[in-house]
Amino acid sequence: LLSKCKTMQDLVGCMNPSKEQCYKLNLSCLIDCGYIEFRQHESSKDKTTVTNWIRFCAAFVRNSARLRSPLSLKETTSIEEEFDLLFEYVVKDRALRNFYRCRRDFFEARERERQIKDAESKEQSDEMNII
Repeated sequence: LLSKCKTMQDLVGCMNPSKEQCYKLNLSCLIDCGYIEFRQHESSKDKTTVTNWIRFCAAFVRNSARLRSPLSLKETTSIEEEFDLLFEYVVKDRALRNFYRCRRDFFEARERERQIKDAESKEQSDEMNII
């Protein structure tokens, strides 16, 4: 889909079809104002988290501008492979890759714990309804 974009307007329309600024990579200001917004990260007071987010965005933009475009990914590429390829070919920073792997693992573990608690709560609720 992106490879069919011939103009900046095509790219903005493809990535942000609505004029709202609700996209994680917001390109809506690119044509009129000449900038993009990274809206992915939640707020944080943690210096390491904020510093690494800034480093990630800077490396992403710098390397995207100076390196050749990576090949399109196959539809069968797993999310883990996409993650690794992003850091290997675009961001090119092992320390950032390791930081975001740890964050990913932390959030995945927290989500699994939440799902287990939700299942246990539902099970208890179902038992209460039987009695």
